[in-house]
Amino acid sequence: MKKQTKQRIAALVIVVIFGMSSIAFVVGSLAGTPQEDKIKPLENFVVEGHVDQRVEDAYYKGGFSWMKFYYTDKNDLLYLSVDQFPDIFKAPNGQRQLIVQKLEGNESYVYVYSLNGQEELTVPTEEQLIESVCRVLSAPPPDCAFLNQTKTNNTNSNNSTI
Repeated sequence: MKKQTKQRIAALVIVVIFGMSSIAFVVGSLAGTPQEDKIKPLENFVVEGHVDQRVEDAYYKGGFSWMKFYYTDKNDLLYLSVDQFPDIFKAPNGQRQLIVQKLEGNESYVYVYSLNGQEELTVPTEEQLIESVCRVLSAPPPDCAFLNQTKTNNTNSNNSTI
């Protein structure tokens, strides 16, 4: 084969490859490729039931604290009070930073976590729960400092002798 014929065949092969690649691209875009489901933001900062793990992870990575509240009785005072926690524990700039997830369970149990740490409580009191949330929040509100100061003062006054 002549050199010129070899060059023409090589050029034709390259053109055919580029042409087929372009056709595959057009057909693929017209047929549509499956896209990953987009993560939908939560509608409320208090959620009843299970949440998609990807949503939970996205909020966690975004700096939110997460409370999983397992309950046995919907009429329990603690069950009713945790609804206010996202508003009570706002960051100093006024932004909500806590998501409460209520899950029915065999016993009362709370798991609170954030980038700042994690705490687990079995059959917690409201005071214990508030203290745990204050310790775990990335940006605790001023009330948490007041709570810690009051608790320290009470402990010191109980330990002092007259």
